[in-house]
Amino acid sequence: MMLSPECPLCKNYISVINQIQRNHPSLHFYGIIPGNAYNAEEINEFQKSYTPQFPLLIDAEKRLTSYFNATTTPECIFIDKEGSIKYRGLIDNWAFSLGQQRKVTTEHYLAAAIQATLENQQVITNQTRPIGCKINDL
Repeated sequence: MMLSPECPLCKNYISVINQIQRNHPSLHFYGIIPGNAYNAEEINEFQKSYTPQFPLLIDAEKRLTSYFNATTTPECIFIDKEGSIKYRGLIDNWAFSLGQQRKVTTEHYLAAAIQATLENQQVITNQTRPIGCKINDL
């Protein structure tokens, strides 16, 4: 999951990702912070305030960010054990535009892709356009 410590959607989605991780303890989840715009103190404060239950990694030179063509925070990239991208994009459809959220989430894209993959089924929605903060050049 591409994250930014200052992105409001990232902050709101940490609890959702924590729950997905609890539902799938055999999977490895990582928060990737692209660039070098945030110092250790800011990242530690984000971790303390929002308590992600997964490691946060800094992609200072944005090598992973570039490799995955990630553009937005939050943006999820779900990779199977063979290294194939099974899903990328939104976590769910709660946010449908910047600053606009649904009262009720009706589509759980990431969770559905994980479940389908674990059941050896085809992922129905394998990509959505992420909504959030653009990854900057820092």
